[in-house]
Amino acid sequence: MRRPLCIAIAAASLPVNTLALAPPSTKSSAPGLRRVRATTTILDRLESTVEKEGKTAEENGTAISSEGRKSELSPFLQELVDDQRELQMNVGKAMDVLRKDYPDFLRRAPDYSIYNENISFTSSDDANLRINNLAPYKQALGLTRRVLGLMYDAERSVIQSRMVYDPTRTQVRVSFSARLVPKRSMLALARTAHVDGISVYSIDVRSATKDDGTRREDAGKVIEHRIEKLLVNGVQLKPPYLNQFGLEMISDQRVGALAGACGWGPSTTCSQA
Repeated sequence: MRRPLCIAIAAASLPVNTLALAPPSTKSSAPGLRRVRATTTILDRLESTVEKEGKTAEENGTAISSEGRKSELSPFLQELVDDQRELQMNVGKAMDVLRKDYPDFLRRAPDYSIYNENISFTSSDDANLRINNLAPYKQALGLTRRVLGLMYDAERSVIQSRMVYDPTRTQVRVSFSARLVPKRSMLALARTAHVDGISVYSIDVRSATKDDGTRREDAGKVIEHRIEKLLVNGVQLKPPYLNQFGLEMISDQRVGALAGACGWGPSTTCSQA
């Protein structure tokens, strides 16, 4: 009788095994419970480590980011980080400018501050059309605006655009659609034109710092503008361009007589040294 009594007293003094007493469903969840506890322990350790590093950095006067991590990069890596940050800022500025310029193309001149001095302009639809450098690029766009401004009513015309940024190629793709309504004085010559196209703007990804330590001002700006597709009233735009805008009578004239600007006939290649 004494032995069973001793066994009962010893069993009562031991901790209760709740997992053994739990129903079968609770036993099956024991591995998940252990994983949760292990994960909680790891998180606690990480939080403790971050807190200790933050205190140490504050004592040493090291700057701490908003996420609680200190920045200790070599000068080379820090330069790469700074260049990448500046590139993203320039891309954002270019997209903001293009978003404002497209709807107002007939009303005002574009903002050329986002373009590189060595910008090139090409068209996939016309291999002969190529413009090099910013000055002739400005003149060509200015000429286009003046010719279209003479024919079409800027207040009644509508230009819409949609843009997408491709980070792998560092390019901004703009799909645009325009409905150009002729001025009343031009109804005998011009007709309503529906223009659809895709423009691709490539960003200069070179470092803003030259090898000699000086700053490259054109870094991060648009280095290439390419027209991938341009349709006027559903027809691909080709030289002589004015024919598709209903101006056949003057399509043979070289409207682009400005120095460095492109004409409107075939073989329209212009550049500036």
